[in-house]
Amino acid sequence: MFLLLALLPVAFAREAFIVGGTTTDPADWNWQGSLQFASSGSHTCGCVVGSTNYIITAAHCVGSAASSYQVELGVINRGSSTPGAPEMYSLAAITRNPDYSGSCGSSGCYPNDIAVMQTSSSINLGNAFIETIGLDDGAETVGQECYITGWGRTCGSCALPAALQEAEIDVISHADCDSYWGSSYNGAVHVCVFDNANQEKGACNGDSGGPLVCRASAADAYTLVGITSWGRTGCLTTFPSAYVRVSTYTDWLCSNSNGELC
Repeated sequence: MFLLLALLPVAFAREAFIVGGTTTDPADWNWQGSLQFASSGSHTCGCVVGSTNYIITAAHCVGSAASSYQVELGVINRGSSTPGAPEMYSLAAITRNPDYSGSCGSSGCYPNDIAVMQTSSSINLGNAFIETIGLDDGAETVGQECYITGWGRTCGSCALPAALQEAEIDVISHADCDSYWGSSYNGAVHVCVFDNANQEKGACNGDSGGPLVCRASAADAYTLVGITSWGRTGCLTTFPSAYVRVSTYTDWLCSNSNGELC
């Protein structure tokens, strides 16, 4: 996740973690994956299972060849086979959005920060700890029940946690996000999340590429609303975090997944 060094977009750094979260229950967020460097097996970003052969992440997470990465699915505690049923997948191809920008400009900061990864073999959806999630259709998510998840740091100086973390979070309006971020924020491509009640929760390093999921009621299924992208330096929870607005990219995802993400 990119971190803003000042209120204005003068500099960013990559970091990402769930701040103020709690350890998840097994099988709650089965679409969550760990994107790792293939050479070391070290966690670098989150990712999201979208279909039998395609996984979604942030473009800034995958700047190298597909062979440089692997994805671990069905994992709850990194480095442990329980709980969960971990499976490792190599990647056949990575497609980053061609309009992704690693800087700030007229379209806001780090626009189009989304990528799709094709696995070398089909994902085992028979695994009780692996499942897909549907894409958001662009309906209003302010006021919905929303969660962020990941293995990112739980504080700026903390090590990455072994256990997957979750935090319930609020999606805030365009006007509210703009009041914090100004021209860094572009509502057409970004979604902002914030802990309205206590300003104690948020995303920040290791969570990049992971999911923001929402549902209107307990009777509804969660959908993928956002992909963790950037936020304030130090992962300050007194500022909103910015996510890729997935509904903006549904056509692009469909056309770059052999129709699987349609």
